[in-house]
Amino acid sequence: AKGYNGLDPIWIGKGHSTADGINVLAKFSDEIKSDDISGKLDLIVSCHTFEHVPSPLESLKRISELCNDNADFFIEVPSMETLIELNRIDQVFHQHVNYFSVYSMTELFKQVGFSFIRNTFNYNMWGGTMILHFKKGTHQSNNENKKILPKEFKDSYSRFKTQVEAFEEQILKLDNVCYYGAAQMLPALLYHLKNEDLSKIKIYDDNENRIGLKYPNSKLHIHKPPKDLSDYSVVITALDSYRPIMKKLLSLNPRRIVDFLNTK
Repeated sequence: AKGYNGLDPIWIGKGHSTADGINVLAKFSDEIKSDDISGKLDLIVSCHTFEHVPSPLESLKRISELCNDNADFFIEVPSMETLIELNRIDQVFHQHVNYFSVYSMTELFKQVGFSFIRNTFNYNMWGGTMILHFKKGTHQSNNENKKILPKEFKDSYSRFKTQVEAFEEQILKLDNVCYYGAAQMLPALLYHLKNEDLSKIKIYDDNENRIGLKYPNSKLHIHKPPKDLSDYSVVITALDSYRPIMKKLLSLNPRRIVDFLNTK
């Protein structure tokens, strides 16, 4: 490649600079023109974008037109496979207009002239994501991707509801409860906890930049945690930060720790 291009519509109407040889394009992918870039694209990397794009096929068509005949495309998006496997229905929320499986993503890229090469799963983020490698043109692959059936999602949703009920039963038995972890999508999880009085929930977080803030359109405020939690029963509410939060909580000596991921 002769240069690097960064594409992000967040810069539309704002001042932005080009540094370190990166050509910053303040527009949407389907608005790119051939003279916006220098030559054809050899490599495209997209991280957590296409789950937010209303018309992913149209965006991919335009990008494909700007690629050379052997271009590589690496993309990461939330994984329907891991969402179903881990019963993470709390990860279905309004910011995402698309949910992809390896099969559906492969079919999508096939329509714009790319072949599936390989994929891997990342279980440590957002209930699980998938990273896929596609290559322009026809290429051999030994991976036979499985189509996800509606029943698989329905069964996962049923398991999730059972898990939520068990989680709520645990919380109702606790005294002096506090909630630890001001996760970005905490309201999506609390939506499923029908018996919780949100006006009584106190959210603790050790990120100083969040202290004193409030979740939009709710009564949830974020507080600085006390140095000693020995009088509290703690509910972990930042599910994807479970491991570092658990390590932190053990040093604060809470009376009891409850988390959704390990509720049966």
